[in-house]
Amino acid sequence: MRHSVCGTLHPRMQSIASQIRKYITKGDWFVPSLWFLLFMGVIVRIIKMPFMEFKGDEFHFLTQSFLHPFALSQIHDVRSAFPIPHPPSFAYFLAFPVSLTVDPVAITAFIAWINSIALWLFYGFCRRLFAKEAALISTALLASMPWAVIFSRKIWNPDLVFPCQIVFLIALEHLVRAYKPWKLYVFVVALVLFLQAHLLSLFSIIPVAAVFYIAKLPIQKREKIRASALFFALFLPYISYMFGFEGTGASSIGKTLSESGVSGDIMLHNLQWWMQTSTGLGFEYLLGDSGYASFLELYHLTWVPYVFTVYIAAALCALAWILSKMLSDILWFKKEGYPPFLLVLLFLVLWSVLLPILLTTAHKIGYPHYWVSIIIVFPICFGMMAHTVLRVLSPLWKNIVRSFIVLVVATQVIFMLSFYAFLEHHHEKITGDYGVPYHFEKENWEAAIENAAINMQ
Repeated sequence: MRHSVCGTLHPRMQSIASQIRKYITKGDWFVPSLWFLLFMGVIVRIIKMPFMEFKGDEFHFLTQSFLHPFALSQIHDVRSAFPIPHPPSFAYFLAFPVSLTVDPVAITAFIAWINSIALWLFYGFCRRLFAKEAALISTALLASMPWAVIFSRKIWNPDLVFPCQIVFLIALEHLVRAYKPWKLYVFVVALVLFLQAHLLSLFSIIPVAAVFYIAKLPIQKREKIRASALFFALFLPYISYMFGFEGTGASSIGKTLSESGVSGDIMLHNLQWWMQTSTGLGFEYLLGDSGYASFLELYHLTWVPYVFTVYIAAALCALAWILSKMLSDILWFKKEGYPPFLLVLLFLVLWSVLLPILLTTAHKIGYPHYWVSIIIVFPICFGMMAHTVLRVLSPLWKNIVRSFIVLVVATQVIFMLSFYAFLEHHHEKITGDYGVPYHFEKENWEAAIENAAINMQ
């Protein structure tokens, strides 16, 4: 088995290395620079792990998993903004690493590596659907995106959203590319994984249904019945858990619906958070206003928010361009059937529109982790637009655009490396949600984990 895996990865690494050598020989600095920064993006996800965020929720998930992860009656949900509990699937996922160790650093490292592997899958996914250059730009942006890094190195259910989402998107791509019954069943499993990764992911079933309606796949009636039965069977544990959860019921759901309405302030707040979590803006939430100001001043990063703001403006233009292109493509391909790239983009765009509307009408302010499932939208749109623009620009403007892309990714890497240095040397200045890094409370948390294990026996 080991020989087989190595035999698969080694040629791929050789292929990438040969491509980089080819670009260097040609004097093309852009692609080698992006590959180097992508590598650095992976590095910033796995270094300085002892300085990770670790508070009550992380402790809760850890202790819920190391004795009875499949005893649903003994799993206690963390607080939720909606009157239904988070799916217990994260406890199932943690059961494997926790069976080997209860060291929070080791378990967080396991989660970080799962997210790093998902980055590789993301690159392959974008390369198949769009273009090699677009895939590289998108992956390099996503790899070091500060909020994406933050949500890849915690013992928290949002940290599994991206890996589950990319598996789901790959399954969707293969299903719509060439329909086969077995692909439908694989897709159902991948869909259930994604839907149960986080509470808000459940609502993405709406754009999934829209994509299926538009795609008009040749699914036979018996295949629909089998797929529906599989979907229901995989959801049974969550359904039984939900109805046994205190506070879940028609009255609670009715109360939430009765409080629904549209608020302009909440909508603006949610849209702002969506844009901020697609870069490194909004870190005041983690460090506090004074802590964030100290961080920027101590590490001479006062220029960084301007780079992030310009990138967001460019990414919004890319999203608008994608929307216009999608509308024309939908009309163009109507008679011939829709290609996979268009259907996947349709899901991402519909979900990115639906999520802020859903939160706003429910009068819910979307905090940073609420946006994890659409954090990939801006990198994909920007990568596609950049690839298209670079093909038609003059050499001078092409180098300017390339320099800007490299600047954005390099800024993200510098930002995260500086962030770790701040956590290590100036953690006392943190007044925001990040709290005291695990390293400085290690002994207390180890004792708390040991006591929790004794109490749960």
